[in-house]
Amino acid sequence: MGDGIITLNTSWFTRVPGTEHGNVAVATLKGSYLKEAQKIAQEKIAAYTAADIQAARTEKTDRVKLTDEQKKYLADTYRPREMSREEYVAFARDLEKFGIINADDRRLLGCGEKKGLSLSPVGERCGAWVSDISSALSFEDCRGNLLDWVRYRASFQKYDPASGAFYRDREARLYEKLSSVLQQIGV
Repeated sequence: MGDGIITLNTSWFTRVPGTEHGNVAVATLKGSYLKEAQKIAQEKIAAYTAADIQAARTEKTDRVKLTDEQKKYLADTYRPREMSREEYVAFARDLEKFGIINADDRRLLGCGEKKGLSLSPVGERCGAWVSDISSALSFEDCRGNLLDWVRYRASFQKYDPASGAFYRDREARLYEKLSSVLQQIGV
């Protein structure tokens, strides 16, 4: 499945004076490129959604199998009902080291490095800023209780108007994988 990243020509943007911070600045999309950028975004979204729906139909959601050593390490290191943001990021990095998730999964969990370009429509313009590629819902919403957070996020479904059906998207399947990990470490 794709990474959800849309690449646009930098010449399509105008930097907003006074917003520079190092090599990062706020920029607006030039009006003459708005329709082309919207078309590119719509095509990317359609392709990403189609791939996600296909993956939801074909991916197995087998239970993650941790080794006894991994279970002990995670159980001894983390308190999933009382986790700080830093601990959550460390937990995700450990799961990546164990091969349970990959770097892109970690970003979807909100634990990735800040990178990427997010576009947001603002009236007739399209504003841009640098952000991570995680969803609007954040770990902080669970107040440190990772178990409740994971169960909540694993229950999400998206609606596909083309088929008239709901499906479990990539994030929901990823949180289901985390739920399996937490169950194995005795939470």
